[in-house]
Amino acid sequence: MDSIRFSEKYWMIYRQNTFGFATILDLKYKKSYVEVLLFPNTDVIEKGVPLIKIYTPIETQVDFEEILIDPDFDEDGLISPSKVIMRINKLINEEINYHTKILGREIELIDEKYENYPIDNIPFFRKIIIYFPDFEVELKINFEDYPFKPKIFFSRFLSKLINQKKFMQEDIFTNWSELSPNHIVDILDLIVDQIIRKFKLIKYYKDFQTIFVKKLRLGKNIRDVSLKIHRGQTIGILYQIEFNQYESHTKIIELFEVIAGRSTKFSGEVKIFGKFIQLLAEEERNKIFILPEVLSSKLINMKIKKAIKYDIKVISEWRSQQEILNEKLRQLDLLTLIDEWVSRGPLWKIFSRIRRILKKREFIESILKLTGLSNKRKKRVGELTPLDYLFFSIGRALLQSPSLIMFSIPEGLLNRLEYEKFNSFINDIKKEFHIPLIIHGPEGIIKNCEKIITITQEKSEYGTKEELINKIPQSGELITIELNYPDEDDLKKMYEMDSFIVLEERKNEKYKIFPKRNPNEIIKDLIGIFGADLYCFKKYTASLEEFVEFLEITS
Repeated sequence: MDSIRFSEKYWMIYRQNTFGFATILDLKYKKSYVEVLLFPNTDVIEKGVPLIKIYTPIETQVDFEEILIDPDFDEDGLISPSKVIMRINKLINEEINYHTKILGREIELIDEKYENYPIDNIPFFRKIIIYFPDFEVELKINFEDYPFKPKIFFSRFLSKLINQKKFMQEDIFTNWSELSPNHIVDILDLIVDQIIRKFKLIKYYKDFQTIFVKKLRLGKNIRDVSLKIHRGQTIGILYQIEFNQYESHTKIIELFEVIAGRSTKFSGEVKIFGKFIQLLAEEERNKIFILPEVLSSKLINMKIKKAIKYDIKVISEWRSQQEILNEKLRQLDLLTLIDEWVSRGPLWKIFSRIRRILKKREFIESILKLTGLSNKRKKRVGELTPLDYLFFSIGRALLQSPSLIMFSIPEGLLNRLEYEKFNSFINDIKKEFHIPLIIHGPEGIIKNCEKIITITQEKSEYGTKEELINKIPQSGELITIELNYPDEDDLKKMYEMDSFIVLEERKNEKYKIFPKRNPNEIIKDLIGIFGADLYCFKKYTASLEEFVEFLEITS
């Protein structure tokens, strides 16, 4: 009983004619439980049962064998429940963290190549979208129990392209080893390989799922920019030439022009869904948008409901997966006579024509609603706020079935309250249209992107927000101090210390410290130097802009 009171999260149970204890585990991505039964010495001797039994569905993730082999005892020679509970808690924390790290790596490998999303907020149960020329397929994979075989669920459309029962008999599954398992992404690669061979997709190139830029160099200011982005992702660019916002914007537009295939003044490598940028056809280049576009005076004076579709070819995704499937099956002579008659009959053609018109209208209406311009449709384009004008430009691009959208948001264009509205809008675009976006703008926008590029005069860095900030010593922990009329000799002592880098923010008053060792120890050192002159200090995690500051003062 004392152990139960001590542990708080455990309670007593009675099973198999003995007492024990149990607890519910919250593993973030699912609930589970652990039950422990303790047997008296008489049962061990007379019935041959072990001293302790542990029951749990998570035995594939947490190995309790060491407790079963070498349990903890009290001074009286009996098993100590409190010590067993402490060991169980420690093992769970260690093993779950280790297992989660392995599963996290599997997500990273998937995310390097394929569009994917968690299902029901479970990180290790994911929806995958794989793109091919003219169509895409979907499937769901649950790999919570990895390294055991994952559970795979084909979409109805994918099931018609690949027989799932036969697929599960492939060597990758029949030879599956828990000790040395294949990566989850290998299964996706196998699906791609089978569809390519079955339909002879000669236009499926290597890196077809991603946009890839490697060591792109553009003049003196932009050097060695690299990125990799798949559909449904955003990349943010943090770049600002000090005291020259116009030049910063100009250089970013030049970078966008290169990625869009409109400029050849660069060195490096750019591939758009598997094709080198130099080899893109004009039709493919026209699907890459740099916003906001330059509008004619005629369009600026139009009302939004007309202007949003003016002088563009609206391409709505009106064709169903069944129609696409019929085309592919027809190529392989696998279409049934009934399906052939339905898909090519006169009634179907009339129906398709009507459906196309209705879908186009619905599509335009959905774009107006998405951009928040539905209730402003009678306004003229020239009357829009800067944020609504950007939404309008993105809406026009979405109507044309873009493959990539890039735009720059100048500092000060949006106020703090508009950041949230804009970030919500970007999330809706990714969810509904699965389009990659490259955004240059202030940190309030950029920090929400999946990947981030920071550009300084010396070099560029690429990664997630966490990866970039962790490149600062001490995992990005900074210190700011405010001083009250400090002695010049004390300031000199601070600058002479080699355990941190000092950045002056207000002369003789406020300083930013980039620690090279434990920040707590540095704070003690600063107190020792300044004493009562140290008015206040604060320890905090660096921002992306402060990461850029760190690059600039250490390059």
